[in-house]
Amino acid sequence: MKQISKIAYRGAAKASPLKRGDIIHSFNSRSFNDFLDYIYADSLEDIIIKAERDGKSFECQIQKPASLSMGIAFKDIDIEPKRCKNNCIFCFIDQLPKGLRDSLYIKDDDCRLSFSMGNYVTLTGISNADWRRLNEYKLSPLYVSVHTTDNNLRAKMLGVKKVPNIMEQLAELAASGIKIHTQIVLVKGYNDGQRLRRTLQDLLSLGENLSSVAIVPVGLTVHRQGLTLLQPLAKEDAQAAITLAQEFYNKRKYFCFCSDEMYNIAEMQAPDYEYYGNFEQIENGVGLRAKLLHEVKYAMEERRPKKKRNAGIITSVSGAKDIADACKIIKQSWQEFSYDIYPIENKFFGSTITVAGLLTYADIVSAFSVPPANDFLVLPSVMLKEFTNTFLDGKTVKELARKLKKRIVVSGNTGAAFADSLIYAK
Repeated sequence: MKQISKIAYRGAAKASPLKRGDIIHSFNSRSFNDFLDYIYADSLEDIIIKAERDGKSFECQIQKPASLSMGIAFKDIDIEPKRCKNNCIFCFIDQLPKGLRDSLYIKDDDCRLSFSMGNYVTLTGISNADWRRLNEYKLSPLYVSVHTTDNNLRAKMLGVKKVPNIMEQLAELAASGIKIHTQIVLVKGYNDGQRLRRTLQDLLSLGENLSSVAIVPVGLTVHRQGLTLLQPLAKEDAQAAITLAQEFYNKRKYFCFCSDEMYNIAEMQAPDYEYYGNFEQIENGVGLRAKLLHEVKYAMEERRPKKKRNAGIITSVSGAKDIADACKIIKQSWQEFSYDIYPIENKFFGSTITVAGLLTYADIVSAFSVPPANDFLVLPSVMLKEFTNTFLDGKTVKELARKLKKRIVVSGNTGAAFADSLIYAK
């Protein structure tokens, strides 16, 4: 049951008989099951809607340009995500300790969330009905965790007896016009070396609809009791992966990337801004440094800060150099700006986890034996639950400010937002 909560004033449905409180059952005889059905219907020019009001059914027709939305919002359109049935040997969720937020333990493997939110799916549990829907609705782009195109090895890495043929699945999606972004979690001794080369060659053969590949290092926490024994990537492993990725990047521009974390492990400088095209793998940590520095430089060309400030910037071990370089750019046009950078070691998950998004309140507090002397502290919003001020371990920014006896400013994820958090902090 999908009940209308609002109809936008400029939406095409405003002129229809539909009202707030009506229940919509179908669009063009297709049952209204979730938000995908609405998104698809909203892209059409002629829609027959079967609805219900006060227990009585009625139909109405909406005709509109394809570019104009019906403008309907619903009270109960949320979906229960399809759960992952794999048992990946490197699954990060399996490495979480108890006591964190319940939502952190949810393993989804849902193509709807891949399309709408960029979540990666394995395509191992997809049904025939799901395939028909993908092809009919042309859900594009999709984000697929490949890891390897060797199906026997893939089954071993995903922790299941058998997997569908991933190349056949990807070829079918590509042939139907769906753009695909893929990821490879690189695990030493499993899908590296010549196996990685074969995987990249197979993916390249699928053509332009296989849009990109991101190679990211396996993340291993200290909470791996009872799990498959895995080794973190060493410097030479990361260097070999970067060299191979560059080889395939040269074959097709913007096809294959390594994450910034891979460059950190390799102790190599990540490429510049122009290398990353449209930054389609930014959520995988691909091009974060280049994007940050480019945006900071552009932002400082437009801003003329005058007030003297001394900021303390909280970041991760892997992010410290990038933040330092960004601050140097800011300092060039703001001489009254001074700063200290505080790289926080991850004790909660272990020192091999070096990204900012996995730092906790406890990690930050343990890094300060005395309150810092800066005017204020800045920390990135990636450390917090989306749309909240809550850390992974349930503590809040307000609690951290009270503990450190210091005003704290949360910075957004763009270079401009970072610059503004320093310039305009109250």
